[in-house]
Amino acid sequence: MKDENTFQFKISGNDIAIAKELADSYKVYLQTDVIPVRHLLKNDLVDILYFHGLSHAGLFYKSNAYDKNKLQIKCISLPWYSGAGKLTKQVQFIKNLCAGELDRANTIILANTVDELQEAIQCGFHNSILCNNNCWLDWNLFDINSRAKSFDLVVNARPEKWKRVHLASKVQDLAIIQGKNYRPNEYVDYKLMNPKYLNEERISVSEVFDIVAQSFAGGCFSAEEGACYSSSEYLLSGIPIVSTKSLGGRDVWYNPFNSIIIDEPTPEAVAGAVEELKFMCDSNVIDPMEIRDNHIRLQKRFISIFIRKVQSILDTNISVKFDFQDIFKRSYYHKMAAFSKFEEV
Repeated sequence: MKDENTFQFKISGNDIAIAKELADSYKVYLQTDVIPVRHLLKNDLVDILYFHGLSHAGLFYKSNAYDKNKLQIKCISLPWYSGAGKLTKQVQFIKNLCAGELDRANTIILANTVDELQEAIQCGFHNSILCNNNCWLDWNLFDINSRAKSFDLVVNARPEKWKRVHLASKVQDLAIIQGKNYRPNEYVDYKLMNPKYLNEERISVSEVFDIVAQSFAGGCFSAEEGACYSSSEYLLSGIPIVSTKSLGGRDVWYNPFNSIIIDEPTPEAVAGAVEELKFMCDSNVIDPMEIRDNHIRLQKRFISIFIRKVQSILDTNISVKFDFQDIFKRSYYHKMAAFSKFEEV
C-alpha cells in the first residue's frame, strides 16, 4: 500500500558513515543512504514532521532539505533508551553535525519514560512530552482470540544476544517467533533451545497473532531497548507478560494484573513467573479484555497529550486556525512508521 505521507531524502559521503554508526548504536536497521521522514502536515505555512530518532532529524536538517521560511514543527520519537545522559550526548552530537544551534522551541521530544522527559527538558526542549512510542500501534490490528492454549510462553524477538531469549530456556512449552537478524555478530541460534515452536522463515502478521493467541503469556527479556513493540502487541492481544527489569519504557504499560517483572534475570525466575501467570489465568484473576482495554486507554491518553501539544504550537505561531486533531486522524499510520513505501524527493 502506498503511504502518501512518507518520503525519504538521500544522504551521501560522511553522512552515510554517521547514519550507519548511529544505527549500530541503537541496534536498529537503517538503510545507509536514505533517511525516512513522515509528514503529518505540509502546506504553504507549516510543515509538521515526524522522525523516528533524534539522529534522523539531525541528518535531515543538515541536508537543508526543507523550507526555512515556513514554521517547522519537529516531532521526534526515541527508538532506544535515551536517559542517563544519553540524550544529552545525542543533542551535542547533532549540534556539531549541523554546525549550529538547534531549533528547540518548535521541537517535541516524545519521551518513552519520565527520566527521558526530564533529560529532554534539561537539554532545552521545553515542549517535550511523555508519549510512549507504543501508543502508535494500531489496536485494530490486534484482537483477543479464543484459541486453545498450546504454549506456556511466546517470545517474539530477533535472534540476537541482547534480547536474552535464553532466559526462557526452562519454560516447558515455549514458542519463539524470530524476526530477521540484522546484527550477524550478535546472532543466536534459537534451535539450540529446542522450543516447541520456532519459525524457520518469516511468517505473516496473522500467523504471528495466531501463535500469540495460543500462548498463556509473552516474554520480554532485554535489559535495555526502546518501548518494545512486541510487549504491547502481547497486551493488545490480551495475554500477560513476564519481563525482566528494563530501561526503555516497556514497563510503562505494566501493572500487577497484566505482568510479572522478575527480580533476577535467571531461567528459573522466568519459568516460575510463567507458572504463576498460568495459575492466574486458570483462576480467572487475569482478564484478557481488561488487559487490552487498559492498554488502549493509555494509548489514547498519550495520543491526546501529543495532539494538544502540537495544537498549542500551531496556535502560538500561526494566525490561521488548524485543527490538528482532524489532521492527525488523516495522517496517522501504524507505528507512525516511515519505513514502508517512500516517495523520493
